[in-house]
Amino acid sequence: MLSEGRFKLGLGAGGSLPADYERTGIPFDPPGSRVGRLAESLRMIKGLFAEAPLTFAGQHYTITEFDGFPKPIQQPHPPLLGAGGGPRLLSLAAREANVVGVLAPVLPGGGQFQMEAGRAAGVAEQVKLIRQMAGTRFAAIELNVLIQRVVVIEDVRRVSEELSLEWAPLSPEEVGETPYLLIGTVNDIIATLQTRRERWGISYVVVFAWDMEAFSPVVARLSGQ
Repeated sequence: MLSEGRFKLGLGAGGSLPADYERTGIPFDPPGSRVGRLAESLRMIKGLFAEAPLTFAGQHYTITEFDGFPKPIQQPHPPLLGAGGGPRLLSLAAREANVVGVLAPVLPGGGQFQMEAGRAAGVAEQVKLIRQMAGTRFAAIELNVLIQRVVVIEDVRRVSEELSLEWAPLSPEEVGETPYLLIGTVNDIIATLQTRRERWGISYVVVFAWDMEAFSPVVARLSGQ
């Protein structure tokens, strides 16, 4: 209501920051439990946004005749963004979410990404799975990616080589291809984003606050395209 219908609700299984669990005293459960909770949460949230009171009984949650309030402006509910990297989580997002965020899978122990899955071939497999699991609704889904680093620079090779050490085992060439990084001049980055949209269908891009200023000329140039 505060955003007058511009709200999107993003949800995941919560595996990337185990320290958050330690600080809040919440047990860090195995991936299967966390994804199972998320699956029930999606069903409940949709039910609480609906007009009628919700009654729900699952493995993790039980709700009896609870009426969510206030009701959303967006109908039947605000757009849901489901983000993840593993097959089970991506399949769930493909079936239930309006926006699917593609990430590198997190190791079962949490806090560490499987960097090799950030290669172009790995991303292509993730998009293929989303397409298969979404079925006829795939055309209405937006594919999202969170850019980990935006580096506006002419010496792309040097930066790619430096980042390949941090993003091992990716090579400098693979660093340039992964959808999680943007390196180059403003013109380079614009061309890269357009290529990724054509290649994988990724059209919803998010950057961190510290990259907003560097990314703003790209937004200005691509606005409406």
